[in-house]
Amino acid sequence: MDDVQPDGNRELSGKRYLVVEICVLMVLLWLPSGWYALQDALSHGRLYRLPTDPITRLIHDIGALGILLFVLWGAGERFGRFGMGRPRLRDLGIFAAALSLSLAQQVVITRAVSIGDPPRLAPAPQYNESLPLMWWVVAGVYTTTSAAFQEALMRGYLITRLEDLWQNRWPPLVVSCLLFGLWHLYQSALGVAITTVAGVIYGLLFWRFRRLWPIVAAHAVVNLLIAAHVTSYIIKLLAAYW
Repeated sequence: MDDVQPDGNRELSGKRYLVVEICVLMVLLWLPSGWYALQDALSHGRLYRLPTDPITRLIHDIGALGILLFVLWGAGERFGRFGMGRPRLRDLGIFAAALSLSLAQQVVITRAVSIGDPPRLAPAPQYNESLPLMWWVVAGVYTTTSAAFQEALMRGYLITRLEDLWQNRWPPLVVSCLLFGLWHLYQSALGVAITTVAGVIYGLLFWRFRRLWPIVAAHAVVNLLIAAHVTSYIIKLLAAYW
């Protein structure tokens, strides 16, 4: 006699597998960085950092992204289902929307927290126009790798998997945004607010178009501009005259 599971049991078994997969991957890939961010926040940014920290994080992000892709491949999933399909021309429009909205919300939130106390606005940091080409190359690789890992995990994987589990689109979006914001606890409460709203923007765009690459590109560009102090300069300049 064939051992055939009823449809209800098969569905329950599938959900149990999803729960286990999500929990294991989040513990392995999200929790270490989240714990580090919490420690850094509690120490008010005084957590000791090794000079090799950027290299360590780069290796971590590449390895974590590899683990995520391997798990999806092993489960027989199509990468396109998680937004990792071939680049398309319309990705340029999604990229422009993600980048502009992400930068705009940073200006709005930064200005909102400074209302009523404009004299205390810190002077805009000096943007160094003489940064060498090698700096841009190295920083570009670093920010792109970090953005690819974060977006693949938070948007591509987590939202899609939680939709499969809950059969609902809104709770996965909320969970993804909250975890993304908590991932940036080391950036203070303002940083958490900005990254949470950025997570909402990226999540909604992913939810609407199911395209991950333009969101990764926008995330990487924002991080690169922040690393070069360009974003801070623009925000402070606009806030001073808004």
